[in-house]
Amino acid sequence: TRCWSPDNTRFVISTDTVIETRLADGELIDSLLLHQPVQCLAIDCDPQGKFIVAGDSVGAVRFWDVESGQLATSHRTSAAITKIAIHPRGHWVAAGDAAGHVLLIDRAANLLREFSTAEGAATNVLAWSPSGRWLVSGSQGGTLWLWDSESAPAGAANAREPVVLTHGIELPGCPISLDWISEREFVVGFSVAHTVQKWSVDGKYQQFAPKGADGFPNLRDHVPGLAVSPDGRQLVTGSSDGFVTLWDLHALDAPVRVHPTDRAKHWLGGPLAAWHPAGEYFVTASADGQVILWDSDGQLLQHVLQDGGEMRDVRFSPDGRWLAASGSAGIVWIWDTRTWRQHALFKGHTGGVPNGALSWTADSERIVVGSAAGLIRIWNVAPNELVATQVLCQSKTRTFDNLATAIQPLDVEFTKEFQFQAESDGAVRILTSPKPLTMARANE
Repeated sequence: TRCWSPDNTRFVISTDTVIETRLADGELIDSLLLHQPVQCLAIDCDPQGKFIVAGDSVGAVRFWDVESGQLATSHRTSAAITKIAIHPRGHWVAAGDAAGHVLLIDRAANLLREFSTAEGAATNVLAWSPSGRWLVSGSQGGTLWLWDSESAPAGAANAREPVVLTHGIELPGCPISLDWISEREFVVGFSVAHTVQKWSVDGKYQQFAPKGADGFPNLRDHVPGLAVSPDGRQLVTGSSDGFVTLWDLHALDAPVRVHPTDRAKHWLGGPLAAWHPAGEYFVTASADGQVILWDSDGQLLQHVLQDGGEMRDVRFSPDGRWLAASGSAGIVWIWDTRTWRQHALFKGHTGGVPNGALSWTADSERIVVGSAAGLIRIWNVAPNELVATQVLCQSKTRTFDNLATAIQPLDVEFTKEFQFQAESDGAVRILTSPKPLTMARANE
């Protein structure tokens, strides 16, 4: 949108995110950023089904009530929130950020404790053990940290510092995937060297690597996706060479390599993996758009989806009834695992759904989806309907029902002293040249 001043000496150009004021010859005088895009980077749902927690690119950890879909409270930090993990009993929320901090926050969004890594690198993995005693975090700087929640008998604020498990150990790249085997053991996949490590909380580890087509480990590949079976006996790893490997965690020297029908396509980005809660089968999904179903022996059962765009996340509902997959196309696919027929297709997640921005509620009735364009949506799965949409902004969160598009400027008008900016959500922004003065909200 373009509008000239009354004296024709300057004009304003309005785009989706900025207002520019220019002289008649086109020289830029100043610009005003209307709202920076806020990406939803991580989502987790309370195991008791009470609240949802989301972390975003402007450093906010926001709590929503599941029933109402309304923002309850929030905590703000200085760096983007890259990982969210809610304690299994809902006591605490752990949030990892891009500056190497792990925050412990209570349900009222009070900061209880903040741990800092020495290298200040982004948190790549973050997960509580099954009982919630242990918290593991891994950073882009190649460090694994372990925190014992029982070191905080008087509350997390008095807890001891976490232990650096990898002190004096050179890791094969940075950790990028993690899952717990049992209360005292977990596995980690790394960004290079096609390597997986099995760790115990006492600091002992065992390293193993899937072999390539020539029988030797392929040191160029990474392991972006891994999943431990519910009984803790099997491990599935997906590597960037396109192969999926099934491991017996009690006999790591005899892996089973499973072969997608089109490995050349399935390698893109490396397959992600998820086990059904009953442990009878697992699925893999990758950037080639395929979602593939396998039995627990590694036999291919079915191509659930052939071409869904780049896949970034795949998750079974807690009761095992539904499978959800999401990716760069901004679409969430839902399948009924009893028939493997597509049950629902949820669209409108502008910018795509980042890995980690997809989560089921505890009752398996709703799924929460975050997008790279700052939308968080809560969907009912049966019946298929949108419950609520949140738009993440720098200053506050606006909540709408059935919002289909992001906020956009629609029109600009000049007076001698002010500029008036109309936005698609019903807000009128009143500006002097070029600073914002105030905002008024229309009824519609």
